[in-house]
Amino acid sequence: MRKRFFSMLIPGLVCLLTGCGISADEHYHRGIDRFNTRDYRGAIAEFDTVVQQDPDFIDAYLNRGSALHNLGEYARAVSDYTQVIRLGDKDATVFFNRGDSFFELDSLEQAERDFTSAIALDPDMARAWWYRGDARLDRNPEGAQADYEKALALDSTLAGAHFGLGRCYARMPRYEQAIAHYTEALRLRPNEPYYTMYRGIAYYNLNDMKSAIADFSNTILRDPLRVRAYVLRGNAYDEDGNQKAALDDYNRALGVDSTSGEAYFNRGILYERMGKGTLACADFKKALSLGYTDAIARTGNCPP
Repeated sequence: MRKRFFSMLIPGLVCLLTGCGISADEHYHRGIDRFNTRDYRGAIAEFDTVVQQDPDFIDAYLNRGSALHNLGEYARAVSDYTQVIRLGDKDATVFFNRGDSFFELDSLEQAERDFTSAIALDPDMARAWWYRGDARLDRNPEGAQADYEKALALDSTLAGAHFGLGRCYARMPRYEQAIAHYTEALRLRPNEPYYTMYRGIAYYNLNDMKSAIADFSNTILRDPLRVRAYVLRGNAYDEDGNQKAALDDYNRALGVDSTSGEAYFNRGILYERMGKGTLACADFKKALSLGYTDAIARTGNCPP
C-alpha cells in the first residue's frame, strides 16, 4: 500500500569553470532530462558516466539514488544516498530519501533514524513526520500517532498521514475515529483501494456489515486482484447471513490466488458452519500446508 512516486531532485552544480569537467556536466544534465521523462534506466546510465569521470559529483549520486528507488532497487539507492552524505551533503532531503529506501527494504529502525535526522534538519518537513509514523507504527504506536498528528498539523492534505492515524485509532480500538480519518484520506485520494479496505474492516468491527460490504466491494472494483478484499467481504457476507455470497467470495479469492491460506481457512469455517465437515477439514489442512497457522487449532478434530 505504501507505494510512493519519487520526484525529489536537487538542481545540479554548475561546473563549467569550477573543475567538474564539461563532459561530466553534460552527461549529468542529460541524466536529469531522462529522469524527468521517467526514463530511469537511461538516467542511471548517464549518472554512471558522471561519477566515473568525477567521483565527487554529489548530485549525480543523489539523483541516481532517486532513479534507482523508482525502479525498486532500494539497496543500491541507499548506497548512493550514503555516498552523498559521506561527501558532505547532509541536507534533510537526502536523509528523507534514504529513510524511504530503508523503509522499502523493511529496515524500519534505520528508516526511523533517517527520518528523525531529516526532521532535525527541517522540522517543517511534514512528509518526514508522516513517514516516521509509518516506520514506527508497529513498534511504537504512541510515537506513530504523535508523528501523524504533527504531520497533519503541518499539512492537513496528507492522505497517507490520515490513513496512518486511522490505523492508530483502530488499534486502540476506537473505530469511529478510525473511520473518520479513513474517510478524510479517501476524500483526498478517492481511488485508493487500501483506504476503502481498511475502512471496511473498521465498519466490520463495529458490526456494520452493510457498510463493510460496500467498502470491500469498492476495493474490489478498484483492484480486482486484491485477494484479501474478497476474503473480508466473504466474512462480512457470512456475518450478515448470506452464506452463498460468502462462499462465492472465498472461491473468487482462490481463483485469483490459489495459494491464499487465509481464503482456505475462512472457507473452511464457512463449510463447518454449513455442516460440511469433510470439506471444512480439507480446507483447514490446505490452509495449514500453506503456512496459515491459525488453522492449527481447527485441524485438531479432523481425521488424519
